[in-house]
Amino acid sequence: MKDRDRLEQLIAEYRQRIVALETALVLLDEAAPRRGKGGRVAAAIAMDARRRADTNGNGGAPPKHSAAAYHRPEATKARRARTAAFLATLDRTDPRPGAGGPGLGMLVRRGYIKKKGDGYIRTAKEFIV
Repeated sequence: MKDRDRLEQLIAEYRQRIVALETALVLLDEAAPRRGKGGRVAAAIAMDARRRADTNGNGGAPPKHSAAAYHRPEATKARRARTAAFLATLDRTDPRPGAGGPGLGMLVRRGYIKKKGDGYIRTAKEFIV
């Protein structure tokens, strides 16, 4: 009997929810002619349908960038080759003025170059491509 009582209680609760939803539906139907083509609810439903129809796989938002492209082996090798080419332009004794720019902080922190005067010099640390 406990199971039957519990089921009857659930049925009563769901009937109350259904009545509330039907009341909301009636109110929306009554308000639609005053607001135009269904108002905000219709616009939200249409927007959600467009979002779901988008096939880029991330819920409709445009992709920000491709992180996978940055970490591809060929992209990593190309970045390392550019860094090695830059390091080859530096001398171990004479500082090269004007060699500054974005990305040099990483080379200084890791010990590949040193700041000397107005430029940078190459250290003895080997850079492996």
